[in-house]
Amino acid sequence: MTTKHKRPYGAVKKKIRIDFFELIKRLRKSGLNWTDISKYLSRYHAFKVRPKQLKTCFENIQREQN
Repeated sequence: MTTKHKRPYGAVKKKIRIDFFELIKRLRKSGLNWTDISKYLSRYHAFKVRPKQLKTCFENIQREQN
């Protein structure tokens, strides 16, 4: 039996803020949905994150910046 280790929300949010925020913003402006962005990050950047968590983190970061 294997157990999944989930990264804490803060760690995911920090990684998105530092490494992927501008990329995600560009991908959203180009019309990609959260699922497509999640798949893109997994495929091209080896960063796995669920679409809902990605959306929540991104929107919280965006709110903090304003």
